[in-house]
Amino acid sequence: MNMEMNESVLNEIYELQNKRWRSIKKKFKPPLTMAENNEKKQLNVCVIGHVDSGKSTTVGQFLYKLGTVNDRDLEKNKKLAQEYGKDSFEYAFVTDKTAEERRRGITITTTLVKASTEKYELNILDCPGHIDFIKNMVTGAAQADVGVVVVPADGFEACLGKNGTLQSHIMIAGVLGCKKLVVCINKMDSPAIPVNERAKKFNDVRTEMVKTVIRKCHPDKDPIVIPISAKMGVNLIENGEKYDWFEGWSDSKNPDAPKIHTLEAALNYQTTPERPSDKPLRIVISGIHKISGIGNVYTGRVDSGKILTNMKVVIQPAGVYTEVKSLEIHRQAKKEVECGENCGIAFKNASKGDFDHVKTGHVISKDDETAAKLYPAAEANIVVTDRPTGFTAGYSPFICFGVLGVSTVVAFLKKKMNKQRIAEENPERMETGESGTVVIIPQKAAVFDSVTEFPSLGRFAAMDSKQVVFIGSIVRPLTAEMLQSEYGITADSVGAKDATAAAAGKKKK
Repeated sequence: MNMEMNESVLNEIYELQNKRWRSIKKKFKPPLTMAENNEKKQLNVCVIGHVDSGKSTTVGQFLYKLGTVNDRDLEKNKKLAQEYGKDSFEYAFVTDKTAEERRRGITITTTLVKASTEKYELNILDCPGHIDFIKNMVTGAAQADVGVVVVPADGFEACLGKNGTLQSHIMIAGVLGCKKLVVCINKMDSPAIPVNERAKKFNDVRTEMVKTVIRKCHPDKDPIVIPISAKMGVNLIENGEKYDWFEGWSDSKNPDAPKIHTLEAALNYQTTPERPSDKPLRIVISGIHKISGIGNVYTGRVDSGKILTNMKVVIQPAGVYTEVKSLEIHRQAKKEVECGENCGIAFKNASKGDFDHVKTGHVISKDDETAAKLYPAAEANIVVTDRPTGFTAGYSPFICFGVLGVSTVVAFLKKKMNKQRIAEENPERMETGESGTVVIIPQKAAVFDSVTEFPSLGRFAAMDSKQVVFIGSIVRPLTAEMLQSEYGITADSVGAKDATAAAAGKKKK
């Protein structure tokens, strides 16, 4: 049995007998991954965009073209798609694996899959586009280095409309630290676009998408934009079919760089962000999975530091103290996991606390003087993106601190810069287009920190009626004593009315 066949057989065993995968691995040691053989760097990629843009089909076809998905698996998916009455969904079913997703033909959960290119070991997170599952999209974006934005050429106006999620996705990805984008203008093969008008259509959509990225405050002001057909597999990989009318994307800052025509080339062109491996351990739990014979496995990305087996850790705000039992990356057992890598973690019995209280969004840190602290409030810089009626102290949106979402009171408006660029201290209200500094108080315990110390714990997006109303970063966390002495606010009893009264009292002083 050659290595390729051995890996294929093991993959099938994993698929059919997931409950016994640990015992199987002891008997049949899987071959080393390409990352372990060639020491490739990890690149974490989230795929985002409005529902029905072709995100899952793009991921499935991309994996197939790269050889991660074989013909036999694709044929199984094709038969399943026909059974569900979704004849064109065989590629989408690579990541849309639940019965509900397949029945409805949409992505609901964020799915992590692995792929390899010449340069990178990719962790690809396929995120849902439906507005009802935007919290799940946040889970994927919070773990990514690069965002692949998929937008359909034959209906992009709806994606940017009032009921579209595309603009929110772009903004959230930027806020959560996904600083680079690759925009894939999909469905260029649509019958609605005449062949001789494809280049013009692409250029029109490209222009609008670049404007949108800039307008939504994303840090990537010159994103890579390429035309693709996920269904036909065009412009996905370097050795595949390409559109001859597309001259390629050029880097305005590096004119000598080769032009980019494909998604594979676009991802290979990325540089991995600096990994804060010298900082204390922080892992935000993105998923909790119950596996027979093992118990709960907690997944997430190592945002800073590194985690080792037998390390003593604490999970906050659950207050669980425990030790690391085992670590895995894509079914490969590890003794340690470095900063920037996604992993699964199994823990030993808790020495203190109850694992039933651990939720997604909770934070793992080392049980020593560097452990994550809990604060009742924070001072934050914000930009109001979509609040036509404005808001005053006491406003209570739903704030996403990375994966964790919690109702939060804006307890005090400290200062703002209005649309005329005039600074104002202690403003009465803030409106769309204004920026400023506010005090926020989560209504449930949450782990957050200064954006300069722990970027992944210092960025947030505030939601109201499924729309992003403001984005922000934490300047400094506030203890109860600081909150009382500086703002005259007691965190324990703060609600919307209390915050309004506290703000009024502060202004009288």
